[in-house]
Amino acid sequence: MIDEILQIEPYSLKSSEKDELFLKSVMQALQYHYNNCSEYKQYCMKKKFDPFSSCSLESIPYLPVGIFKKLNLLSVPENEIVRTVKSSSTTGNQPSVIHLDQTTINRQILALNSIMRSFLGTNKLDFLIIDNSATIKT
Repeated sequence: MIDEILQIEPYSLKSSEKDELFLKSVMQALQYHYNNCSEYKQYCMKKKFDPFSSCSLESIPYLPVGIFKKLNLLSVPENEIVRTVKSSSTTGNQPSVIHLDQTTINRQILALNSIMRSFLGTNKLDFLIIDNSATIKT
C-alpha cells in the first residue's frame, strides 16, 4: 500500500480519497511495527490497541516523542540500519534517535522528489548554494 501511494501524483486526489489511503497505509505500517518491534507491541497492548482491528486515526495511540530518547526502537534487524538520525537535543542532553533502513530512505527520496517535481517541474534548473564552514559538523 505505501509503495503504491508513492506512485500517485501529489495533490491529485480528493480529500476523502486521501484520507482513506492514508488510514490504510498507516494501519499497514502499524501492523508491520507491531509484528517486528517488541517494544511497540508492548506499548499497543498496554494501550489496549489492536492494529489489526478496524479503527479511525483518532483512536490510534500516539507515541510520546520522549520514547525515541529512551528506547532503541527497531522494526528491522540491526544489520539493515543504514543511517541513524539524531535530534539536536535542544530541550535536554539526550537526543531522539531514529534508525532508517534502505527501504525507508528510498521511500523518503521518492516522496520528496515527487513533491518537488510537482512545484518545480521535470526540467533541471540552475541553483546556487551558499554555505559556510560553521554549519559543517564533524
